[in-house]
Amino acid sequence: MDDRGYAYARLEHEGIISPVLTVQCEYRKMMHYGDTARIEVEIEKFNGIKMIVSYKVYLESTGELCTVGQTSHCFLNADHKPVSMKKSNPEFYSKMLDKR
Repeated sequence: MDDRGYAYARLEHEGIISPVLTVQCEYRKMMHYGDTARIEVEIEKFNGIKMIVSYKVYLESTGELCTVGQTSHCFLNADHKPVSMKKSNPEFYSKMLDKR
């Protein structure tokens, strides 16, 4: 979200939260204590009501892919009611659709 120009902290400051609905994780290669990881994050799907985020975790020293995963999220207002970001925050909605 930072890369698209709308930090999550700003969203929370504006009274919107995005709780995790589901988590999927597949471990492909072991990492050890002290290893440095490089994590790539991508918004896979966004429709203004729900969002799916994918993750790839690489072992920094070798570039090997160690873990892949996904989380799904929704958007809730301060009363914990679902909101459509297209209606409630058009700027955020537009930036999340930007594939850069």
